[in-house]
Amino acid sequence: MEKIKKILKKYKIFLFLLLCLIFLIVLKIAAKENFQVLETNPKNNQEKVNLETTIFLTFQKTPVFNNLEIKINPSVTFSVKVDRQTLAIQPNEQLKPDTEYKVELVNLKNRQNTFSFSFKTLQLTPISNQTEANIRQYYNDLEKKTYEEMPLFDYVPFSSKNFSLDYIKPLTLQVTLKEDTPAARQEVLNWINSKAVNPQTHKIIWKTR
Repeated sequence: MEKIKKILKKYKIFLFLLLCLIFLIVLKIAAKENFQVLETNPKNNQEKVNLETTIFLTFQKTPVFNNLEIKINPSVTFSVKVDRQTLAIQPNEQLKPDTEYKVELVNLKNRQNTFSFSFKTLQLTPISNQTEANIRQYYNDLEKKTYEEMPLFDYVPFSSKNFSLDYIKPLTLQVTLKEDTPAARQEVLNWINSKAVNPQTHKIIWKTR
């Protein structure tokens, strides 16, 4: 009986040592699978981030992508690329303006091993917030004003062997003549008329070369 007790005691010690060894192996494996983030871009709490940014995380060692769960809140669909120690997260859509985003990583092999950081996108200027119709109207109005102030906009600056001309301010042309004669001035007026513009709508400043 005493002999059996001694044998059981030895087995208990052996079993205990075996369990300790297994525990150490598990810890070692878990340590290898744990990740540590050294740097992010955008940086944590960074503001005015571009709406088309790609998110980069630099790890202490090459991450095992299959072991990572990546979350972005507010929700965004994205693709991921691993290049050595860098993880690139590319959103599939433009981020929302003036919005705080939180990026969170969880180690699926060890859920206590997590990392998160936040950043805020830039706020669009008033003109950027305009609807497409409003933007189109803005440029239509700008074009209309341009042609009202410079009806010859599509044809100037112009130069020929006898004269050259260009706008120096709205409805004001500066004409440089090779020779200032009535015939030369009439040639300029005829040219303006040929563009379906009445010369009398303009102030003309005459100069010679």
